[in-house]
Amino acid sequence: MDVQENVHVARGVGGWFATIWMSLLLMTGCLLSMLLLLIVGGSLAAQWRGSRSLPLMLVTGGLLSLTPVFIFNGFITWLRQQWNKHARFFDTFFSVFLMGNTALLALFVLWMPAKTSSALYQYGNWLFDKDVATLFQISEEHPVLRTGRRLIKRMAYLLEVEPGSNKLTHKETKTKPPPYPPIHALGPQPKDSEIKKRTSSRKRRNPLRRQPQAQTKPRRHQPIARRRRKPTIANPLKEVSIRVRRHGNSLIISAGLPGRKSDFLLDTGASFLSLSSRMAHRLNVYPPRNAPTLTLHTANGVIKARVGLLPYFKLGSYRLTNVAFVLCDACGEPKQGVAGLLGLNILRRFLVTIDQGSGYIRLRPPDATRFNNQAADMRPFLKWPKRQLRGYTTNMLVRRVFKLTGLLRNQSHLDALNLRFRVTYLKNKRKVGHYEFNIDELSSQEKRRITIRDKNAPRFESYRVELIQGSWD
Repeated sequence: MDVQENVHVARGVGGWFATIWMSLLLMTGCLLSMLLLLIVGGSLAAQWRGSRSLPLMLVTGGLLSLTPVFIFNGFITWLRQQWNKHARFFDTFFSVFLMGNTALLALFVLWMPAKTSSALYQYGNWLFDKDVATLFQISEEHPVLRTGRRLIKRMAYLLEVEPGSNKLTHKETKTKPPPYPPIHALGPQPKDSEIKKRTSSRKRRNPLRRQPQAQTKPRRHQPIARRRRKPTIANPLKEVSIRVRRHGNSLIISAGLPGRKSDFLLDTGASFLSLSSRMAHRLNVYPPRNAPTLTLHTANGVIKARVGLLPYFKLGSYRLTNVAFVLCDACGEPKQGVAGLLGLNILRRFLVTIDQGSGYIRLRPPDATRFNNQAADMRPFLKWPKRQLRGYTTNMLVRRVFKLTGLLRNQSHLDALNLRFRVTYLKNKRKVGHYEFNIDELSSQEKRRITIRDKNAPRFESYRVELIQGSWD
């Protein structure tokens, strides 16, 4: 008797689900690689032509993402048909599409990273700009368009891009000038008499030619050619002794203000020089309403005080120009004739020695660089609005990149020169590293967008930006 074995075959959705899932992943990768290659190709075409032509960028990006794939997949299909006549073109199209576009993107990144980064930085937003928003009848600040522009900028930052002093600039290769042949190799040269005749004939003016009118307005000099004034000091390395008098537990020192002398309380805990409202009106240096303010902790509580600038402040034989002060009526003692407090924005320029036995205070600058540094007086006027100061970290395979963008504004009536800022990285309220950048000049009331990029940033939790060096013009 024959026994027939019943074989049960389990049929489920696992195989179909895996196939559909892999197909969706492959299609998503193909679309993403095509979009990236469309953006990169269109940006390179716009940089090559020097114009933002939307049809040119679309055609170039489309041809770059489709033409090589069709050619390469056709060649692979021809090879497969040599062994299998039933091989079809679309059996390997999507796989070749994904691998080919990924290879092209890697070729652009590895072969010419500087050009690709420059093209993305200048023209990379063409697929997310206002023309596309108008085409689809949506706002330019749509989340999709805004996110696309942000991703394109991050792509440019990850390539060969380096920040400059006040804006993002790309690496440029320095080309050496061609060597010129010696003079004797150029043939016979004209004599000196012939050269004088030619130059004299060129200098002759035609009497019929209309002479240019004299300029009524003076030319505005460029910031580079501006003559920068140096602060006048007696001797930056000479020690000066100034007599002080005691008042209880305080020391009173005499200093020179514009047109008069006044007494100040020596206070090493005060950050800035302070003046009373009466003294500021008398010296005609009262800060306006739109002047920057600082928060002060006084004996009467916490107050907000305006910040102004003194033309000069004379301490012994040293004359300090453009000194910042705060307006504080509660800081002085009118009974003792004290105009205010002598703070750290002046004392930090010196090595201070107090000899209470002889009643003198000795001041000696450690060096000319520290003495001429006016960073303490400039900090209240150089503002970084917190709402527009943004920083984020990009974790790469080998290094960590920290990018910081912000708006810097000079709120004073003077130009700021030779500025040096420091970004301090903090972890558990301790310093773990820093990064410094320079700005050559910031004019009065000028707003400037600053972008920096630190390629070797440590692991940190918070950061702060502060001015460490600068001078007024």
